[in-house]
Amino acid sequence: MFAEEAIASAPPKGELDAAGSETLGRLHFDLARVHARLSQPAGRRHAAPFDIGDAERARRRDLAFAGLWNAIAFGWRDPWEFDASADLAPLHADPRWKGLLACLPRK
Repeated sequence: MFAEEAIASAPPKGELDAAGSETLGRLHFDLARVHARLSQPAGRRHAAPFDIGDAERARRRDLAFAGLWNAIAFGWRDPWEFDASADLAPLHADPRWKGLLACLPRK
C-alpha cells in the first residue's frame, strides 16, 4: 500500500520541516480513514465487499486509532476533518473517540 510505504520510509519527526510533518500527518489520517471504513460489517457503505470477521474488524479499528494518533503527533489537527469525515463514523461509538477529539484544538 502506497501510504504505508511512504510512512515507513519517512525520516523521523524531528528531521522534518513543518510542511513535511503536516504531509506525513495527512498520510496517517488518510490511512486511518481506510482502516475505519474496513472496520464496518460487510454490506455497509464503503465497507469491505466481504465479511472479514469480528477479529479483523477490531484490528482495523485499532489501526485506525493508531493512525489518527500518529496524524495528531505529526501536526494534522484540523478538528473539522475529524468531525466531518464520514469514513471515521464507525469509530464514533468507540470510547477512544472522545479522548482523541479532546486532543484537538477547538476555536
